[in-house]
Amino acid sequence: MDLASLSNAPLAWFRRLPLRYRMSVPFLFLAFFGTFSLVWLAISSQNELIRKHEEDRLFGYYRAFEHGLDLQGRWALSLATSIASDPDVTEKLAQRDRVWLLQHFYPVYLQMKEEYGISQFLFEVPPDRAFLRLHLLYEFGDSLGLYRRGSGDAMAQGKGVYGLEGGLSGYGIRGTAPVIHEGTVVGAVEIGFTFWTIFLQQLKKQFHLEASILIPGGQPGSFEAMAATLPGPIVRSDVPYQRVFRRGSPELVLGDPSGKSLAILIGPIRDYKGVIVGLVELSVDRSATVRLIDDYWRVMLGIGILGMVLSVGAIYLVAHYFTKPIARMVSFAHEIASGERLQKLDMRPSAEMGVLADALNDMLEALEESRQKIRDYTHNLEQMVHLRTRALRESEEKYRTLVENVPLVVYRLLGDGRFIFVNHVIEDLLGVAVGDVLQDSDFWRDKVVEDDRERIWPLMERCLSHGQELKAEYRVRHANGNVLYVLDHAMPVLDESGKVETVDGFIEDLSDRHQLQEQIIQTEELRTLSEVSARLAHEIRNPLGSMELYCTLLKKDLSELPGALNLAEQIHAGIRRL
Repeated sequence: MDLASLSNAPLAWFRRLPLRYRMSVPFLFLAFFGTFSLVWLAISSQNELIRKHEEDRLFGYYRAFEHGLDLQGRWALSLATSIASDPDVTEKLAQRDRVWLLQHFYPVYLQMKEEYGISQFLFEVPPDRAFLRLHLLYEFGDSLGLYRRGSGDAMAQGKGVYGLEGGLSGYGIRGTAPVIHEGTVVGAVEIGFTFWTIFLQQLKKQFHLEASILIPGGQPGSFEAMAATLPGPIVRSDVPYQRVFRRGSPELVLGDPSGKSLAILIGPIRDYKGVIVGLVELSVDRSATVRLIDDYWRVMLGIGILGMVLSVGAIYLVAHYFTKPIARMVSFAHEIASGERLQKLDMRPSAEMGVLADALNDMLEALEESRQKIRDYTHNLEQMVHLRTRALRESEEKYRTLVENVPLVVYRLLGDGRFIFVNHVIEDLLGVAVGDVLQDSDFWRDKVVEDDRERIWPLMERCLSHGQELKAEYRVRHANGNVLYVLDHAMPVLDESGKVETVDGFIEDLSDRHQLQEQIIQTEELRTLSEVSARLAHEIRNPLGSMELYCTLLKKDLSELPGALNLAEQIHAGIRRL
């Protein structure tokens, strides 16, 4: 069994099914498609709404995180500004009095660390050097530009800055305020918070989520957790994290590398200049949401299956109701087709089926009328065909008689020079049978004698190739070897594209006319020769007559001279012979 038979087998099986089943299949398919499309659309819409809700919620958490960072930075800048604006601070910092600053502000640092959670308290001098670290007393004099640019920018611009920056003691939210003494920036005060763990725990408690602060790790494209509510070391190197760090736009990810059902929002963390220095990962457990989606899926699938079952039953009943009269009408149509049905359909269904029954009855009447018209038309057509056939046969016989009896060789060639018709005069003219001429594809050219081919063959070639009319006299050779003179007149017939389709022509025997012309020429030559001879004789006789007269007189004068007289008589005799 070939591949085509295998592919057509289901179609053949479907065609053999009863009509009610075949009618049910499309509706069943539509019901299946419609039901499950609605179920799929409902579930997809529900999943999209849930996803949108999760996305909005996580983006809200992210905005709360950013707002918290901003508030913390503003608070740090506010504390730094209040200290930097103290006249005593400006004077002592201008004098580089490290002892006074240590004595007065170290207790303040300890109190602020305990009550407000600050972790960095630093006095700086231009251009960007650490003058006094209250949180690291023995670390001073180093260049802060190695860690961050905030201090140098605050002193260079003469205004405070705040934001996330790194330092000797790690990352923190830092606020830096310039110290101005007598119109000159003599240093800066920096307050910093390392609040990550407390802040993230507050987010977890408030919003029931897990949060991590990620900074670039030692490996390219990897991020390590600086602070997190999750236990254990955390390292992220997935593409979404790299993409958010590179593009700077938050991104929602469903799922988790560990296989848990989580909704994760990855957002950038920027410093005071807007440069991305880290990432925040906010994740919520969506196991309850997934279970809810599964429950909705099972409910909707059950409703869809129930709808399918009800649809199948309803479709079968409707199909059976409609196909019953259709089956009767099909049987009625078979009876009409076989010629057995002559009576109208005796059933009267309702609605469209009734219209169909009336149409079948009308068709029966029209069919009977058409049959009668066909019978009449067939009878008339047979008579017309008989008359036309006889007229065509008579016309063909007249044409054939005319062509066969005309004293010319009538022929037709194809565009390649092959004969497709020639009358029987060719047998009398050249002694060649018609069948031999039709079989010889080069007969038209080869019949020309050798001496005339150089002149005639180019004319024949132009007739076949370019459609030029041929009218030429040349010699042909009879089968018995005699040479005949003929006139060949060929007229090409062109097709729609201008190429030679056929060539119609005739050949006329000119041998008698040529012989008569030769006889006339010979007669004219003899007559001309006679006239020339007579004229020549006349021209010769006139001097001979004079010579004869003088010869007679000479003989009289030589009568006494026998030898000379004898010679004169011989001359006279010769003249008389002429």
